[in-house]
Amino acid sequence: MLNRLALLLAGTAIAAGFADPAGECEGMKLDLNKELIKHTAATFYARVTGSSMIVAGIADGDLLIIDKALEPKDGILLSASLTASSR
Repeated sequence: MLNRLALLLAGTAIAAGFADPAGECEGMKLDLNKELIKHTAATFYARVTGSSMIVAGIADGDLLIIDKALEPKDGILLSASLTASSR
């Protein structure tokens, strides 16, 4: 079961390039689990070690959200684990 953690969400969009010093959080809450996780029972987090995926934007120490319920597709990164029973 995933813990729910509601974080503050800025009430205005953040401009890429020039920061707006007048922008403030307006108290809206954002639950990242609700936004990022579609299949709760099939989803887990994993920490990356190594730099072999740096070209894909995945760096050492990054935290991944892995959803085992998604079907593999072209252009989508896949995390796989081989065990003795799967060979």
